[in-house]
Amino acid sequence: TDYDDLYYTNYEGWIDSASAQYKAASQVLDSVSKMTISKYEISDDNNTITTTYTDGSKTVEIVIDKEAGTATVDGAKIDIADALEGGID
Repeated sequence: TDYDDLYYTNYEGWIDSASAQYKAASQVLDSVSKMTISKYEISDDNNTITTTYTDGSKTVEIVIDKEAGTATVDGAKIDIADALEGGID
């Protein structure tokens, strides 16, 4: 309809955001895609999310800092600020 652009049914309104989110998710989750979540914690101020993954022989910790817009994967920091549009709950 004439109002499609108001509801973002037109891909042009969200393709950049979706692309940034996919790229960030790939960078963060590639190393743990075949692992199981063994621990999940949210800080008292709800700013930091820490997820620990394991496959039995290896453990990887991913820390998301919403305020800084970063993900730390096994000690390596990744900028995910562009992918946080709309926020993480």
